Amino acid sequence: MLGAAVAGQLLGTALASRLPTARTARVTGACLALPAVCCLLAVLAPSAATAALAVGIRGLGGSLSKYVLDAALQTQAPTTSTSSAFARSETALQLGFALGGGIGVALPALSALGFSVAAVLPLLGVAVMVRWQPAPAPAAPATGPWWLEQPVTRGRSRRRWRTG
Repeated sequence: MLGAAVAGQLLGTALASRLPTARTARVTGACLALPAVCCLLAVLAPSAATAALAVGIRGLGGSLSKYVLDAALQTQAPTTSTSSAFARSETALQLGFALGGGIGVALPALSALGFSVAAVLPLLGVAVMVRWQPAPAPAAPATGPWWLEQPVTRGRSRRRWRTG
């Protein structure tokens, strides 16, 4: 199981460098939903292979979601507060890791129960993500196509451009 988790995290790190930073919400949803589905599969069809798949996909999702969070902070946070946004996100991630470890220690050693909890918690994250979508920015007033905003000159322009 440890090997599957490490392989998933390494694969996530390798894929993160190739992902575009423009679609962070879509990747975040996939990073929450896919591990939940794999954990549900491990509950419904218990075997070592499905457990290893669920653990590996969980590692992949964790690694990619960390990258997506960093990319979203770099592109969407104002430049004056980027460092504090990174500090707050790292603190929240560390608290989440501690809370997840506490839940893992508190649960009895039954794989079906553990994978059930691991399937439900990301679905709660998806619900929170969908519920608290930021409001769209107000649209700019329509001024018409760009070519109508430019002054129109007929014939040859009398203006000389400096080239040097």
